[in-house]
Amino acid sequence: MSWKIEFLPEARDDLKRLDGDQRKQVLKSIKKLEMDPLGYGSPLGSRSGRNLTGLYSIRADNRSLRVIYAIFDTSIQIVLIIVIGKREDFAAHNEAEKRKAFYNELLNFLEGSVDQDSFESTLARILRKRS
Repeated sequence: MSWKIEFLPEARDDLKRLDGDQRKQVLKSIKKLEMDPLGYGSPLGSRSGRNLTGLYSIRADNRSLRVIYAIFDTSIQIVLIIVIGKREDFAAHNEAEKRKAFYNELLNFLEGSVDQDSFESTLARILRKRS
């Protein structure tokens, strides 16, 4: 069974900011998540003052980049890309913590039974609140 890959809007922007070779490597890594997001990534936890419990990380571009994501095994299996960023100085991890806090409502919602339409409408509602 294939998992559905979704991106937070900011993660999509992260991807767009990468150069062509980096983007290619990141997309190659993300593609692997469609088949086995638990087996391919490493779980993150709470360390160095950051609480990233429930999120996972994969390496890309010769380990210089991190893709941080959440997994939701509901009626649709979703891998939600939270951040694509530099490993250096925990930049990706720091940004993931900020986005996790901002999107907490969406992440909690996804813990329950959800379909594609309700996922998209909840994300749209949260983004409207932001603007």
